[in-house]
Amino acid sequence: MSTLTKVKLGLTIIGLILFAYGARMDQANIRVAGIAFVAMAWAMRFVRPRAGHSTTDRPPGTGSQDR
Repeated sequence: MSTLTKVKLGLTIIGLILFAYGARMDQANIRVAGIAFVAMAWAMRFVRPRAGHSTTDRPPGTGSQDR
């Protein structure tokens, strides 16, 4: 899993937790913060890795499939 994917997943999870907490406690500002986190994760969907950079965290030749 690439670092970018981990960041998107983390933002989504934080956003959902904030949204659920805000809905449970009837706090509109916390709900909006949760929506903002999920929106950032959605917007990052369009971010592409830079050219020349691997999509994984491992250098080439160190994976289990490279035997």
